[in-house]
Amino acid sequence: MYEELALQHLSSVSAASRLKVAHLLCPISHAPEAVMKALANDHDQMIGEYVALNSKSKVTPLHPATPADEAQDDLVDLFLERAPISSFADLKESLTDPNASTDVIGPLSEEECFELCLRGLKYGHTSMVGQLAHACRLTPDQVHQCCTHSNPDGFIVMLVGLGFSSRMLDQLLVRFWGTLVDTDRMRDLQKAAIGVNKKLARQLISSWSGTVGQPRYHSIFEATETVVRELKAQGTSLTRPSHYHAELATLKA
Repeated sequence: MYEELALQHLSSVSAASRLKVAHLLCPISHAPEAVMKALANDHDQMIGEYVALNSKSKVTPLHPATPADEAQDDLVDLFLERAPISSFADLKESLTDPNASTDVIGPLSEEECFELCLRGLKYGHTSMVGQLAHACRLTPDQVHQCCTHSNPDGFIVMLVGLGFSSRMLDQLLVRFWGTLVDTDRMRDLQKAAIGVNKKLARQLISSWSGTVGQPRYHSIFEATETVVRELKAQGTSLTRPSHYHAELATLKA
């Protein structure tokens, strides 16, 4: 039913909506093949590139990822698959260079952490990807990986390294993984998160970071968030037909 419905409507919705569908389906290994094929062959090349680079299902890539992309993503994959936050020693073993002691990222301010936490609780992880990627010097794809993987260890390491309080971290863990893990597992994760060393967390993030450029698709999410904020700020002014048509023309442009 989903496949039939998706294929029926994909051609009639905007490119931003199709990209959002691709963003949600790509991490799923058993995503409907026909839908993924349609997205991979979308007439908007940017959507096809995104699917080719990020799809976990068996879709023939149109534009294969570069070795640099794959090498950096493999580091995050390896960490997430090992689920190593049970102890300090396990975390330290996850470093590609255990002797590296230089932190290339710094913590966010308390206000920045609070604002980012509220945004994540209200709008979901996609609203945090841009700022987390910038703060951690990671690619948006790497951050998305950490935010959507069944194992939240990467997400925990990012937030601890950036200076989020344990309360904020607990709230975001429940918000993003509350329906995916049982209560006992969630408590274990929260306890383990308290024991994560902040300096070591920053070292781990540094070991994941690379010089890979930001994908073009990410600008759409940032632009969409900007438009939504502007429209909300305008409030009831959009109820006037003439104003509405002017705004619609501006958005289309």
